[in-house]
Amino acid sequence: MLRNIRLTCLAPLLGVAALGLLAAPAHAAEENLERNARGVVEYAATTVSETLTGERSLTEKRTQVDQVVREVLDEPVLSRLVLARNYRKLDEGQREAFARAFQEHLVNTYWRNASAGELVRIEILEDREERSGDWTVKTRVVAVSDDDIKVDYRLRRERNPETGENDGPWLVIDIIIESVSMVSNFRSQFQEIVGNDGVDGLLSKLQEKNAGARAEREQQIAEEEA
Repeated sequence: MLRNIRLTCLAPLLGVAALGLLAAPAHAAEENLERNARGVVEYAATTVSETLTGERSLTEKRTQVDQVVREVLDEPVLSRLVLARNYRKLDEGQREAFARAFQEHLVNTYWRNASAGELVRIEILEDREERSGDWTVKTRVVAVSDDDIKVDYRLRRERNPETGENDGPWLVIDIIIESVSMVSNFRSQFQEIVGNDGVDGLLSKLQEKNAGARAEREQQIAEEEA
């Protein structure tokens, strides 16, 4: 069974990029390439914070978040990291299906929490380079409840398939919430499910969760428009 984790504070970087519902602007990749790791998080945090706290419909808010997330989340790397050794067991079709289902599950879990939350702002605290060449950006999520949450973002330069070098834009590959890694959390859950039900069982559970979330979202939109 898939367990829900606390995702309210992932607002800056989660969306439905994998669903293909919204294409990023043509200039997005070029702009992101010019940003350093801190700049990527600042851009995403500022844009989505303003979106969530603004006077917009649920559909408008979600569309804006989609656009930002499409630019900053490294979907292929995240898929490999959360599946770990099980990634090698998947054929190309299963890998694509998993990437779509996993991203949709992330954003649905986030949206269920964030739409009910009371976000005030997201503060950038500091950033540093890791020995691996990755970059960590530390932030604090400030809420109306005064229950601040520390969130670290781990970023890595995107790999250039032609040269094999990591010289592309900085993209997010993990989010650490109060010292708990999102990647490690999902990896533990997915390993258990694959061990019991196989890869097809994992895909089935994700798709079932996503179908329920879509129905819930459609109902929310219908109630807002009524």
